[in-house]
Amino acid sequence: MTGSSKSKDPEDFPPLPGKHDGGRASPSPATPTTQETLLQQILEMQKQQGEIHRQQAKEHRLLREQLQRQAGINVALEAKVAAKSGTSDSEGVANTAEQLLERRRKLA
Repeated sequence: MTGSSKSKDPEDFPPLPGKHDGGRASPSPATPTTQETLLQQILEMQKQQGEIHRQQAKEHRLLREQLQRQAGINVALEAKVAAKSGTSDSEGVANTAEQLLERRRKLA
């Protein structure tokens, strides 16, 4: 064999774009890379976290409003108990309110 008839090994040539390189596929523009995939997953997780935070804030606001309503009811009840018992101090009102609730529980 002469030097000019010697065939070259396929590894001596660079791979053509879009062709397989020794069993390894070259990334095509339509296929996202691992880094792009991870970035998309991170963005999706951040969106989910934002939604969770918005939901928690909404639930917190609703609970706060419910507690404020309950506090208003408690104040009204204490005022009624104080008016019935003739006391005006808060400790006496609280004790009287507890006694009233205890009597109602016993009756039920």
